[in-house]
Amino acid sequence: MEVSTPPGYCGEEMLMFATAADEERFEDLPEEAKEAIWTYLDFIETIPIGEPLPRQPCCWLDVERKRCRWYEFRPSVCREFEVGGEGCLEWRTHYWHTTLT
Repeated sequence: MEVSTPPGYCGEEMLMFATAADEERFEDLPEEAKEAIWTYLDFIETIPIGEPLPRQPCCWLDVERKRCRWYEFRPSVCREFEVGGEGCLEWRTHYWHTTLT
C-alpha cells in the first residue's frame, strides 16, 4: 500500500496524526515541499467520489534518486518505522482506513 503524501502531512487530516514536532516541522517546510502536498491534494479532489484513489509513491519521493527530497522534514512515522517494515505497513493500513475511505 502506498501513501501519496508524507504520512500525516495531508491538510486537515495532518492534525489528527501529527505530533507537536510534526506540526513544527510542517510549519518550517520549504514552500516547494508544501506545494507538492497541496498539488497532490488538489489532484485528489478531481477524482469522482467512489473512484479508487491512485496508488503512487509519496509526492516527496525523488524517483530517480530513490530518496526523500525533504528528508529532514519527514514526519514522525517516517522517522520511527523502517520503510516497508511491519510498523510502517501497519501505520499505512490504519491511515488509509481512517482518512481515505
